[in-house]
Amino acid sequence: MKKFILISIFILLTNFIFSADGFFIIHKSFKSKYLTFPHNIIVYLPRDYSNTTKSYPVLYAHDGQNLFDAKTGFGGKEWMLDENIDELVKQGLLDGIIVVGIYNNAERISEYTPSFISNQWVVNQGGKLSNYAKFIVEELKPFIDSNYRTLKDRNNNGVMGSSLGGIASFYILGWYPEVFSKAACISPSFWWDDVRVTNDINNLNFPSDCRIYIDGGFKEGDDESSMIIHMRSVYNLLLKKGLKTFDNIMYYEDPFGAHSEFDWARRGKSPILYLYGNYLSNIKDVKYYIIPNKIGIGDESFLSIEICLKSGLKFTEFFNNIKVLDPEILKFNEGKLIGLKNGKTLIEFNLDNSNYTKEIEILPFSRDIITIKLNIISLNDVSTIKLNVIKENKIETNYFIELNMINKTNGYCEITRKSGTILKYEIANNNGENAYNINDKLIQLSLTFNKNKEVTNVIEKWKIKE
Repeated sequence: MKKFILISIFILLTNFIFSADGFFIIHKSFKSKYLTFPHNIIVYLPRDYSNTTKSYPVLYAHDGQNLFDAKTGFGGKEWMLDENIDELVKQGLLDGIIVVGIYNNAERISEYTPSFISNQWVVNQGGKLSNYAKFIVEELKPFIDSNYRTLKDRNNNGVMGSSLGGIASFYILGWYPEVFSKAACISPSFWWDDVRVTNDINNLNFPSDCRIYIDGGFKEGDDESSMIIHMRSVYNLLLKKGLKTFDNIMYYEDPFGAHSEFDWARRGKSPILYLYGNYLSNIKDVKYYIIPNKIGIGDESFLSIEICLKSGLKFTEFFNNIKVLDPEILKFNEGKLIGLKNGKTLIEFNLDNSNYTKEIEILPFSRDIITIKLNIISLNDVSTIKLNVIKENKIETNYFIELNMINKTNGYCEITRKSGTILKYEIANNNGENAYNINDKLIQLSLTFNKNKEVTNVIEKWKIKE
């Protein structure tokens, strides 16, 4: 059961209402000289806060209304952050932390982003993250440290957010390494402003003792690979800056993860464990994910290897020591598997002096090949019908496909192309002469190869121009 207290300005310890687990205090309309609009602040306190005199680490989290309560959460969903924290405490994996949730407001996009942009997706927004960061560092954190029993040093303070809040956390850590040592970047919007983070990272300061948690899913958006591509780019750039896996970076690719509060709640323990908890333990399970899961000759698939520790922390093995046993069948390059030849081979990697292997089969054809059966029904009696293919995607062509004639009015053919191909074609007779309709217009049709299917074109009265 969650209990909340509303406090306008100051905290009165005698007014706390306790529950079995952690409890909450809400500060309404916290104003800032750096921002246009105030923010509501929700503070989660550990369940033993009232029974001890000890001080606690602090996590500053964006989109505060989505963290704890489905009634205020986006789409009626919440992160269940308090439930995840409480469970980790009960399991002995976490000593307890204070979470300061910062509600977003009408300027969320601008406050969470490092640059101003205007394009077809985002119109005239962005670029107020530096002011938002000053609000947290110069106004909110001093208030929290003055009114709660906090551990004030950088080693015990971090930031966390999802989506735009994820990229905001990344920048805030890099801008204020003397204030924060930890950041959780959940489904981070590294795409912002043409992935400018890949250039800005050179000007961000990540000390050798910092910790950065990055995760995201393969099911975020229309393109299942875009989130992962940007995450991998940033991860590699962090390694080039001298940061190390485990010591500084925990990286996880969720094979089923979408861009939603449900998914962030589902994997919500891992960032807390890595940044604040006792996550180190033996390996519980190793799983291979190949996305898409079928590979044919010429196809590329992402390889994502999930390591689950007994503590519950999940991370992705990032390909430092992965080997393909038969490189004539399969190639591994920069996190992708590329089919070269029909057959089977093993991939293997070593972790903690143990070898893990998986068999991969390469199909004799591309998984992206689509076959369409095209039926042409003519209202004219003809001996032969041909397709004059004039364009394949955006490339002009000039070749014919002759139909198999069932009778004088009905013919068919099967056409195979890669998924996404669009053919534009005209109807022609046996001599390759194009057909015109009764209005003297060329008969032009098209096929889109999006799935295996059967298509029927009915051609009304047509003629060949003399």
